[in-house]
Amino acid sequence: MTWLHFARGEFVAALTCIREAQRADPLAPIVNSHVGLALAYAGHTDQGAEQILKTLELDPDFALAYYHLGTVYSVGAQLDRAVEAFESADRKSAGSLGPDRLLGCAYASVGRREDALPTLQRMEHCGGYVSPLELAYVHAGLGDVDSAFRLLEHAVEDRSADLVRFRLHPWPASLRRDPRFEALAGRIGLPAASAQG
Repeated sequence: MTWLHFARGEFVAALTCIREAQRADPLAPIVNSHVGLALAYAGHTDQGAEQILKTLELDPDFALAYYHLGTVYSVGAQLDRAVEAFESADRKSAGSLGPDRLLGCAYASVGRREDALPTLQRMEHCGGYVSPLELAYVHAGLGDVDSAFRLLEHAVEDRSADLVRFRLHPWPASLRRDPRFEALAGRIGLPAASAQG
């Protein structure tokens, strides 16, 4: 239910929902890391990061918590910290979490093109299916907005499941400001930005 609220932009309801799960199982790392994510989406990025860091005190090897921590730092525009968290997620999961899309975007956003480009190439030549949505993140971070939107159009055609969280991802401001962003969100069926909160 929490992710349904996230997709609809109902961040207070999402936080309430995941807090109920936390009360039922206060030591569950996955629940606690999702509380941190919900706090960040609700506009409390510092509290969200603090929550996930507490989660990592419970389980320092929980890779998903690092992944969520990177997302929280990205939402809060703390991109250097986001890079560190995504790198930790990659190490802790031995690459199985696949944070390349956000890591590549974060690399590019902090000016580390020399790291972002190999990340993009690794995704493009992995030998398996990579969602165009994933590739769009890195292109967006590199400032190639037109390529990012071209890939997003392919993601819509592919009916990429993660498009339901289109607004939640920490897209660079250059992409969010583009009128194509809201047009695409409308085509996906997401509520208007002004209706979220």
